[in-house]
Amino acid sequence: AADETYAAALQAALAGGINLIDTAINYRGQRSERMIGRVLAVSPLPREQVFVCTKAGFVPEGMSLPAGLIRPGDLVAGCHSMSPVFLAHQLHTSLDNLGLEAVDVFYLHNPETQQAELSREEFYRRVQAAFVVLEKMADQGRIGSYGIATWSGLRVPPDAADYLDLNRMVAIARSLAGEAHHFRFVQMPYNLGMPEAYALLNQTVEKPPYVSPLNAAFRLGWHTIASASLMSGHL
Repeated sequence: AADETYAAALQAALAGGINLIDTAINYRGQRSERMIGRVLAVSPLPREQVFVCTKAGFVPEGMSLPAGLIRPGDLVAGCHSMSPVFLAHQLHTSLDNLGLEAVDVFYLHNPETQQAELSREEFYRRVQAAFVVLEKMADQGRIGSYGIATWSGLRVPPDAADYLDLNRMVAIARSLAGEAHHFRFVQMPYNLGMPEAYALLNQTVEKPPYVSPLNAAFRLGWHTIASASLMSGHL
């Protein structure tokens, strides 16, 4: 029943001119992606007129993973991995779920989750390893761009354990692919109850002073997507 109501809402949205679809492999244990795939399969809209984004990082509930896909130490908090092999597997599964040859944006899902158990240096080493495989996926035409979809990482001060440094992450992407890198998107909460994307000065671009995450994203040439824009229905 939930699938049918989701499908009806998506069909109405597409018919009304909304053409950005945001999902993740772990949403509803892959059911959200599969429902979207069914709607897209019968949609009269050409593929190039629909912008599809998905995410990976959290192990979907109920998913059976091949033996050895996640090595000891790759899994953080019992539920999150950024290992290149895991991300490649998740993208392959997402494309099957969605019935697509490629997605327009592929996000690392709440990468700050990893920092609960890792040093800052180890965290960015894992980010670099993830970016290597994401650049390869982009070169293969399986993703248009990649980015980070974050919940808390951009809404905290620089000394917080889960803080994400946008400039450092872009520097990693540039070190791998120069200015032709495909790291072009950031998704973060932004609403009347969570204004940090605009109001909190916690990012540097090239040098101090600090600027807001939205300002930093603009300076870095990123596209910004707001999540929880109605604060999960509370506004």
